Amino acid sequence: MLEKDHRSHPADMILHNGDLSYAMGYGGVWESFQSAIQPVTAVVPWMVTIGNHERDWPASGSSEGDQDSLGECGVPAMRRFPTMPFVSKLPPPLDKPWWTLTLGVIRFISISTEHDISRGSLQHSFLLSSIGSVNRSETPWVVLVGHRPYQVSSNWPGDADFPARFRAAAGAAAEQADLIFGAHHHSYQRTCPLKDNRCAEEGPVVVNCGVGGASLNTLNKSALPQFLYVDDQHFGYCRLVADANRLYVEFVHNRDGRVHDRVEL
Repeated sequence: MLEKDHRSHPADMILHNGDLSYAMGYGGVWESFQSAIQPVTAVVPWMVTIGNHERDWPASGSSEGDQDSLGECGVPAMRRFPTMPFVSKLPPPLDKPWWTLTLGVIRFISISTEHDISRGSLQHSFLLSSIGSVNRSETPWVVLVGHRPYQVSSNWPGDADFPARFRAAAGAAAEQADLIFGAHHHSYQRTCPLKDNRCAEEGPVVVNCGVGGASLNTLNKSALPQFLYVDDQHFGYCRLVADANRLYVEFVHNRDGRVHDRVEL
């Protein structure tokens, strides 16, 4: 679907926001995944973030302490995407898979939600420095990217743990962005502009786009008031377009290739 979309809407970059192949220790799955995306990666840069299924393993430097990578600890992901501008590509626990990139009028700031981002941590300092260094007269848009969401609607209460910690540790910095991309929950979700995690006239819009292929998750039956559009029934992807004056995000369904949600900033 992305290859077809690229022919009609030429892309400057693909952003795969964590949980890349779900290989979890099986090298053949990585091979199949990279073979499947090769027609696109041959012509468009494929940028990645680190998700729980790439990185999490106890006592490996992962802040979440889960076993979701089944021991990969992020090593295959970093080796298979060797040109990623990670701050550090050293083996765990010395890895620092967070990065920044300016593409046209957008500054992308990518964090690892599987590493410590509490106040005083290396990644917290990176986020503050990256946000603070953006010259908005040259780069008018800031997009913050991380696998686990900044805010989420989920029927599993545990999904709310990381967003609460993230907002408490770095909410003031994160809310200087214009758009916050999340994934992890296998659904599509979009919020109102947020200020102190409440709807406001100005603030970043959170878009969780986690519907790339793994089995879909279930939303909270009582959706939080911040969420203006949610969909846990369809696979798809998000399309981001920007110029100096506007930025918009579209949610495209795989089944029909049509736009089913759109927000313009």
